[in-house]
Amino acid sequence: ETTRSEVGSIVTQEQIESLPIADRQPISLALLLPGTSMDMTSVRRAQANIGAGGSANTMNLYHVDGGMNMSNNSGQQHLEVPQSAIREFRVNISQSSAEYGAVGGVVLTATKSGTNGFHGEVFEFFRDKSLNALNQIEKDRHDRLGEEKPDFRRHSQGGALGGPILRDRLHFFAAFERSSTKGTATTNTGQPQFYSALEGSFDQEYNRRSWFLRGDFQINPQQHVFVRYVTDMERVLCETCGGFNSNFFGADVRSPRDSNLVAHTWVIGSRMLNAVRAQIPPSHLDNRTGP
Repeated sequence: ETTRSEVGSIVTQEQIESLPIADRQPISLALLLPGTSMDMTSVRRAQANIGAGGSANTMNLYHVDGGMNMSNNSGQQHLEVPQSAIREFRVNISQSSAEYGAVGGVVLTATKSGTNGFHGEVFEFFRDKSLNALNQIEKDRHDRLGEEKPDFRRHSQGGALGGPILRDRLHFFAAFERSSTKGTATTNTGQPQFYSALEGSFDQEYNRRSWFLRGDFQINPQQHVFVRYVTDMERVLCETCGGFNSNFFGADVRSPRDSNLVAHTWVIGSRMLNAVRAQIPPSHLDNRTGP
């Protein structure tokens, strides 16, 4: 592409729908592109390092339908759109257009809209401990103390539906996804002769639920408007338990997030286009941490 400076590529709807993603986090597909890596140090969910040269994910910028979608304190995505609602996303590795003001990578996500036909899906993915291998700490405790393989169970379910309200004029698309992971956190103090009561495997749980709703209205052949709402609820029990941390050390975190966006596109002529995006609020996060 000789007329553009950025280095990037598009992850298509076909790739999002057909490639396996264990955690239903489409940004994982950015790893298909050169110049990317996975940051496994992030709490809760891993994030992709997208910027050229392996720059930290705190330098990334995320947009959904033209609205900002990032948490300024961590550089991570503010909320996750249900995978079923994503049409495609573009990943710019470096040299992005000046309109983004980006130092690192830029991820531009476009969501699905309804059509004149009804289309939808329903899914369930399941995994439990019988499919898992023991990690090094678990294997050591199994060989030394005879402990069984820790419990693990993950359910991911959801669905999507889109279609017409008024043919050729008004359409809708809705999606819902829920994931629940019940596992264990293994505490290993390294000094079992003193802290044996604090060692062992303890319950740990992660839940996420997201809703997506979009309505599109074709005002006339030149003007189009859509309204989009996303809510994403994350709940973590015993978040930082495990390793040297006992089961009463970790916190229980509840993080509801949402985003409202209105967009209007006007084709003024063969050489002019006007697009307006308004997001209310730009980002809302109510992070509640309990004992």
